[in-house]
Amino acid sequence: MKIATCLRTATLLLAFQLSCAARAEIVQNSVDHFELEVIIDCDDDGIPEDVLELSGELHTVITETQTKQGSVLTTAHFQPINVSTIGTLTGDLYRGVGLTRSTDVVINDNETFTLVNNFYMVGQKSGIKSLFQEVFHVTVVNGEVVVTLDRVSNRCR
Repeated sequence: MKIATCLRTATLLLAFQLSCAARAEIVQNSVDHFELEVIIDCDDDGIPEDVLELSGELHTVITETQTKQGSVLTTAHFQPINVSTIGTLTGDLYRGVGLTRSTDVVINDNETFTLVNNFYMVGQKSGIKSLFQEVFHVTVVNGEVVVTLDRVSNRCR
């Protein structure tokens, strides 16, 4: 009995969401060249274990969805492609991999924005694996910022 009630409720909610949502429009889908300097300091002593002059491409996909009720959902996806370099201090070959995603929902004067970034620099011989992570979140209610979170970490494995 409870399962049947839950299924009916879920079906009604899904039907409601589908009637409110519009199709996502791709605003940008591109692959662009980028360059970035990364300093790897595993023991946080101010003396880098390696310095990297990265180059490669960045795949960017941005979508936007507007509902009949007027809310707007924007998503962004950034992913490095063929990113590599030779460390200026160690001479090691590094590969850059990762993913950055963000979601932004705006409903009148209310908004939630979340960004999650995970970027790894993986040394092929040295064993250095540097991980940069950031989680950033903002919630706005009636035009007032009520939640802000920005957690950044940079560590080696």
